[in-house]
Amino acid sequence: MTARVNRPLPATVAQLCLVTRCPSPGVASVVVTGEVDMATEAALRAALLDALAYNPVVLEVDLSACTFLDCSGVRVLVAVHARATAAGCLVRVRHPQPVVRMVLEMTGLLALLTATANANTVAATAETELGVAPVTSPASSEPASRPAR
Repeated sequence: MTARVNRPLPATVAQLCLVTRCPSPGVASVVVTGEVDMATEAALRAALLDALAYNPVVLEVDLSACTFLDCSGVRVLVAVHARATAAGCLVRVRHPQPVVRMVLEMTGLLALLTATANANTVAATAETELGVAPVTSPASSEPASRPAR
């Protein structure tokens, strides 16, 4: 299933195209094309949060066509990562362009956002790196498991 997210941007703003796909059960993918900066961060945040509404196990953010990412975009990725982790979802950035990869490396986020890990590793990393406590079930101190699909 492919859903195109049409978010109108002012004509003076660099265009950003966001395409959300669900390539397989439990996986949502958002393909980012263009520049992510202060003018386009709201559209990126909305697309990523819309993808999380599908309750995926993995949210992939494809940055292969993203030509620019500033601190606004980094802030969106960190916030969405924290929210997804709290819901038991792994956020994975895929194929960042060299300039985008450099930004993620300089901020120390490349390893966190490109890792393939299980849910317990994701929760532990989020707690350590972002200060986000894992969601626990009321009967135990173990992280809550996701509902069966």
